[in-house]
Amino acid sequence: MTEKRLLIFLLLALLDNAVSSDVFLVEPSTEPYYVKEGSEGLSIPCAVKPEYLDKKKYEINWARYNNGQLRMITKNDKLLVKKHSRFILENDAATGNYSLRISEVEKNSVEGTYHCNVIATDDSDMQYSALATVVVLVPPGDPIISTTPVESVIEGDFLTAKCVSVGGSPQPTFTWTLPNETIASSALFTTQYRDGATESLLHFRVFSSDDGKSVQCDVTNKAMLAGETKQVRSSRLNVLYKPIVFVTPTENLTHLSVEEGELVNLTCNAASNPPAHSYEWKHISSGDRYQGKVWPIYLNRSMDGDFECRATNELGEGSSLLKLVVQHTPKITVPPFVSPNEMEDVDIQCEVSAVPDVIDIKWIGPNGFKQNGSRLTLNGISKSQSGNYTCMATNFLTVYGQSGSQQRMGTGTTLVDVKRKPGQAQIVSSRQSVDVGETIKLVCQAEDAGNPPSSYTWASPSSGGIFGLEGHNDKSFEVRNAQLSDNGVYSCKAYNDLGEGKPAIIMITVIEQARISSPLATERIFTAGEQGKMLVCEAQGYPTPVISWLKDGVPIKQNSYESAATSESKCLPEDFCTQTVTSTLTFSRPLKWSDKGNFTCVADNGSDRDDKDSSSWSIIRILHKPVILNRKFPEKSLAAADIGSQAILRCKVSARPEPEFHWMFRDSEIFENDRLSFHTVSTFQKPDDYEQMLQIESVQESDYGEYVCRATNGNGGDDVVIELRRTSPPTLPLDLQKLSATSNSVLIGWVPQFDGGFNQSYVLESRKIDPYTGEIDDNAPVSRLDIHAVQQEYEIDGALISKTVFNFTGLTPLSTYNLRVQAVSEKGQSEFTPVLIASTEDVVEDPNMMSPNRLILDSGEQKIDVEPKLPSDACTLLYVFVDGIWRTSICHTTSNPIPNIVSGREYKARFCTTTNGLKCSPVSKTISSGSGSAWKTNVFIPVLFFVFISLAVIVFFLVCCKTRSSPKTSKLSPIILTSLPGDELKKPANYEETKNSTYMITENETDSINHHLSHENSQKPGKPGSNIEYDVSNDCYLQENTDVLKNSSISCFGTSETLDNSDNNEDRRIVREIIV
Repeated sequence: MTEKRLLIFLLLALLDNAVSSDVFLVEPSTEPYYVKEGSEGLSIPCAVKPEYLDKKKYEINWARYNNGQLRMITKNDKLLVKKHSRFILENDAATGNYSLRISEVEKNSVEGTYHCNVIATDDSDMQYSALATVVVLVPPGDPIISTTPVESVIEGDFLTAKCVSVGGSPQPTFTWTLPNETIASSALFTTQYRDGATESLLHFRVFSSDDGKSVQCDVTNKAMLAGETKQVRSSRLNVLYKPIVFVTPTENLTHLSVEEGELVNLTCNAASNPPAHSYEWKHISSGDRYQGKVWPIYLNRSMDGDFECRATNELGEGSSLLKLVVQHTPKITVPPFVSPNEMEDVDIQCEVSAVPDVIDIKWIGPNGFKQNGSRLTLNGISKSQSGNYTCMATNFLTVYGQSGSQQRMGTGTTLVDVKRKPGQAQIVSSRQSVDVGETIKLVCQAEDAGNPPSSYTWASPSSGGIFGLEGHNDKSFEVRNAQLSDNGVYSCKAYNDLGEGKPAIIMITVIEQARISSPLATERIFTAGEQGKMLVCEAQGYPTPVISWLKDGVPIKQNSYESAATSESKCLPEDFCTQTVTSTLTFSRPLKWSDKGNFTCVADNGSDRDDKDSSSWSIIRILHKPVILNRKFPEKSLAAADIGSQAILRCKVSARPEPEFHWMFRDSEIFENDRLSFHTVSTFQKPDDYEQMLQIESVQESDYGEYVCRATNGNGGDDVVIELRRTSPPTLPLDLQKLSATSNSVLIGWVPQFDGGFNQSYVLESRKIDPYTGEIDDNAPVSRLDIHAVQQEYEIDGALISKTVFNFTGLTPLSTYNLRVQAVSEKGQSEFTPVLIASTEDVVEDPNMMSPNRLILDSGEQKIDVEPKLPSDACTLLYVFVDGIWRTSICHTTSNPIPNIVSGREYKARFCTTTNGLKCSPVSKTISSGSGSAWKTNVFIPVLFFVFISLAVIVFFLVCCKTRSSPKTSKLSPIILTSLPGDELKKPANYEETKNSTYMITENETDSINHHLSHENSQKPGKPGSNIEYDVSNDCYLQENTDVLKNSSISCFGTSETLDNSDNNEDRRIVREIIV
């Protein structure tokens, strides 16, 4: 069978696919088979039904068609291509499998259409084919943009760019990216395949924004990974366009709000190609011009309005407007002063100019005076109303570059000075006591200086208490080289043409500085157990010196020592001379070794001078046996060192005379050798304190254990066990406690334990209690701080007590913290101490600071707004009341509403500044956020109002119905009922009060009674609870006595006929039972 005939069969097979399923058990996929060049290849499946495997009737083969050429690959079970064959026939007569495997992929040898053919061998020309397309994937070549503009173009022109990619299988697709980085739509470019290359043409219009940018061409096909492309960019475009002008600074591209007095750099920017060569600014309203790009200008109110900037280049010019809004603090105009007489009326107008307009104008003055409005009115002024009256106007500026509204306040002050005599005098002095030889300086001023201005006069000890002598008629008064005779009372008063004010007095003390006249012995030696030992110190000076005693720089305790003082004077009390005082310090108990130390007597009588002669000291030594001062944990001292290192064991002792030291280890005395040595030193902190160190070089295992240090002298001995052990992490500190607190700090202290042989430091862990919940927030980070605490040591009855303290600062006022401490060293760390709950104190408020006057709660948004707005240099400290405790949150530094408010809490706030330490205003009123949700409140209140209105309507109808059912009013004169309000009415002497009385009153009698009572009522003013005119004919409750009703013609339930008949009977009597 020739290839020509086979080709015909193949073409016919394409038209006969409908019946191929009757021949083939398995056919190739209708989708192309994509393979990469050089890969191992693929298998093209094909299987025929058994009846078509008969070679006598049918021929089965594989053929490849590519580029117009047909090539036979197999025939029945034979492979026709054997040399360097890339094909393997997978033939299985049992299953009908006739698949073709391609073992090695090479594009020209493999790519094409493959046909699995079944052809009848007779002359019937029957044939069937199953087709498979194999495409060898080859990436496209790198794209090249071959056509782009090389010269400048003008904005609005059309440009064409051409991109070419050679090769690639299958044919590549193109994507264009425009200069504005958007993907070009398919309508802007065309793609065609020509001579093994694919090219694409892009047509687009250029804009000014395209200047300096480029287009990008991307190509890809199935040979590349998903999203992978090859790309190329064109050269940058040079687009020519006229200036596009924009001005800065602006708030919202339309205007700029600034404050008067600021320096603003009005800047004109222009985007253009070629660049703009000239800029010009113009103030539209004034016509002022400025040549240049940046116009630096100090703003005033006249500069308000539009500014225009123009920029020019070769293609034209562009312009932009900037509206400048010059805002300023209110400018106040008031008269500087007025001087009315008493009882005159004062009327002053406050003239205000402000941008934007003011929202509030008010006057404030002395004695808490306040008046709203621009006009100050004082009717019948008195001298107590004299003072400065200030007009205050407030507006809010929205200034560029600043967040929120900026409050500005303008003030103008008028001195209203009523003509009057001076008030109470006052004496100002920086000191009420001076040392001999110094100068007494006094200044007299009046609580009210008066009008006209006042003059001053003095009286002093030197003038014998007489005012107005020479040298005593100035506002200030001085006494140079003061002596004891200048002690006494000084007085001054103010006066003017209208009179004089009350005088002021001040007591001046001239001090002869205290000095020790009989000093202590430099050293005293006592014996332990002695009693009644004394130290005597004498001092002189004026006033009488006060002698105090110190031990080692600390005031002595009265329970251990007794001090007594006697004084002596050589002049009368009204005279002033040197005073002598003698103080005796007595050791009130038998002397102990701990009574040793540096004792100092200090004399003081108020002088500010420092003088070494005002104190005297004496070293007290106590003869006593040695006392060990080592710290014990708890029964023995500890030391630590690692093997091979140096160990130092310290033995601290107090003793007099100097002790001898002996060391024992494992019941044997230690002597110095090449590894062991002793070093004894006397400390300078306290007398008769000694320390001997046992130094061990190159520690060995056998050196670990308990050492005994024994110190002896002629008075006895003492010893201590010191255990040498291996180094270890430090031991857990004990007794963590709060010592004191301020509004932003907590002073804590603890007892340190053994350091394990290394210098130890500490870690402080803190967690703040959430003020909104009163609990620790588990999601909040834990704060850990490496601290270097201060260690303090002191002795109590021979025991060495050590305390470590740390001041934890930077905290929030009135807040609670959970604190714990951990000891750390290079060897490790201890456990944390138990938690200490410590709180800071509240702030100290400044009554002169502006405070919040209202808190506004937004329950829906869970926010609190504070009025007035926060000052620029302050923050808002919010207080939260939870579980009976007030705590604060952080200090909020913005004027925005405070967010994340929790329901069911009470809140208050104050303003605080931190410029010069924490300074806070008075606190606001308390508000409650409630415990329900906002929607419950919004629903419940209207429902409650509706129920109330409904009940009111029902009651109204019931009353109306009952009233309409009442009988007609009888034509009777009303009875006047007089209440008896106790002691307000006088009763006759023979008056007897009845408990229950019945009165019979006729209509005529009623008229006379009414006339009499009405006459009395006209003579007296009415009072609550006095005479009331009441028509009993309409009151059914006064007609409840059925017996009476039977005898009367009036009934609450009577008919109209009955009532009409009663009109004709004038003699009918009306019975009422009145309970008095």
